[in-house]
Amino acid sequence: MDGKRGIAPVLNQDSVAEFIPVINTRIICCSYSVNLLWSNRIHLQKRSINSLHFPVYLWIMLNKTMALDTNMIDYERKLHGTVLVVDDSVPAAQYIAEAVSGDGHQVTTVHSGNEALKCIDEKIPDIILLDVVMKDLDGYTVCKKIREIEQCAMTKIIMVSGEIELENRITGYKVGADDYLTKPFQNEELHAKLQVFLRLQAAENELVKINQNLHEQVVARTEQLLHAEKTAALGRHAAGIVHNLNNPLQTILGCSQLLQGRESNKLYVDMLVESAVEMQKIITTILDTGSREHREDFTEIDINEVIEKELKLFQSNLHFKNNIATTYQPGAIPRVQGLYVHYTQVIGNLLKNAIDALMESKNPAIKITTATSDDYVIIKIKDNGTGIDEETLPHIFEPFFTTKPLQAKPGQPAGTGLGLPFCKEMIESYQGRIEVSSQPGEGTEFTLRYPIPASVKAS
Repeated sequence: MDGKRGIAPVLNQDSVAEFIPVINTRIICCSYSVNLLWSNRIHLQKRSINSLHFPVYLWIMLNKTMALDTNMIDYERKLHGTVLVVDDSVPAAQYIAEAVSGDGHQVTTVHSGNEALKCIDEKIPDIILLDVVMKDLDGYTVCKKIREIEQCAMTKIIMVSGEIELENRITGYKVGADDYLTKPFQNEELHAKLQVFLRLQAAENELVKINQNLHEQVVARTEQLLHAEKTAALGRHAAGIVHNLNNPLQTILGCSQLLQGRESNKLYVDMLVESAVEMQKIITTILDTGSREHREDFTEIDINEVIEKELKLFQSNLHFKNNIATTYQPGAIPRVQGLYVHYTQVIGNLLKNAIDALMESKNPAIKITTATSDDYVIIKIKDNGTGIDEETLPHIFEPFFTTKPLQAKPGQPAGTGLGLPFCKEMIESYQGRIEVSSQPGEGTEFTLRYPIPASVKAS
């Protein structure tokens, strides 16, 4: 490139030919992505999923599809496949078969259209070299019949003919041929065409696998989304119930407080008052947490308060309440800034994981500490549960990776593989970080580091 303007590179026939396989693969990737998005869009609409969720599935599909990078195909390595040669001329069929087998392919030869269809019914080849002019069935008819066979959708058909007219080639393409080879041909051209179509077929086969995996993932994520929506609706309904419980509870509390001064047996009245006060605290915590989680503005947040409220909410988990020894050591830490819901969900997810890891422990315990160090607020959540093995540990922050079943019996842990990736994403969005250390059979410790706001450090 000179100092004033760029000079376009010179492309000769050979350099253009090098790009053709790459372009073919990229076109297939884009085509499959669009087709997958459309088909999954219809699937999601049938399940009444909001269209706003489509980008999530498109993101999954594009990431999976583009994982099929052209680098995975070694263009220097020859591929070998099964080739069916169909020609009613025995010498011509033998010549082609020798040329093909000489390049390392497995070759089958037949001498009529009907024989070809019968052969395909027994075993589907990778590539068919199909003569156009034959006595019983011409190549166009045979090609059309092959394309009606669903299992032959990926089979490549190359029409072989001495006719070079454009009209004949177009007729072949219309009935389903992939390419045309004109007699007489050079063996090098035949070998090159076979390699191009074997590479293309390898890419298509990989994309079919990706498509199948994507379909399974979309179905699974759709079910999870439906479950989440049902859970959210149930949560809203429960919030209304909790709110309505507050009124009769006030009556119970007021009456029991009046009885404290009149009843001779104050022990039971005191127990009634204490229970009513505790219920009032639980209801206040639920309503306050729900209200603050719906706020969409940044605010100053007391992390110690968040942890205390999450611990209270987990009192509804009988295993946590009755079996797990919980130690909470709050330190003198400054407030941080952010969305309240982000902090509650991060703490809640990590506490839930700790509780799940303690299901089989003999002396289950959770220890939570908060402190400051090096301009960070430090939160540590440690359990003495099952721990995480070395093979699993590097993958725990990958979306959809989980060692738990999606569905489990009541009281048993279940998961979607989204909790820890969410925690990592939320913490890093505040320029923080999450660290984990674990020993199988001994337990796991998560360390969260949130940067102290500049306004707090300045003061």
